[in-house]
Amino acid sequence: MKPITWRKENIVQKHKWYNEIVAWASGVEIETKHLETGEWITLVQPYWYEDNEYEYRIKPQPKEPQYLYFYKCALQHCVRIGDVMPNEALGKYIGKIKLEENDNGN
Repeated sequence: MKPITWRKENIVQKHKWYNEIVAWASGVEIETKHLETGEWITLVQPYWYEDNEYEYRIKPQPKEPQYLYFYKCALQHCVRIGDVMPNEALGKYIGKIKLEENDNGN
């Protein structure tokens, strides 16, 4: 039996949007952006253009909100702050503050 010789022309390259196509086929929402408009829109049936006028991406999912929780300690003038959900062992639950990201993602 003759060994297989691999040549560059025999290697199949993945489609430019391979990862997005696989995700879409799995039911994930896909967005596209025409580079002139710069606006991302959700697609039901993507066309998967390989030219440089369009970009595709997996639609970003909202991040789970983060909170700081406040507890009143057994001591008269003590408040505990933590990122642990209400827990009687930390003291009497007072409330929570939702943390938000600033424009640069921090």
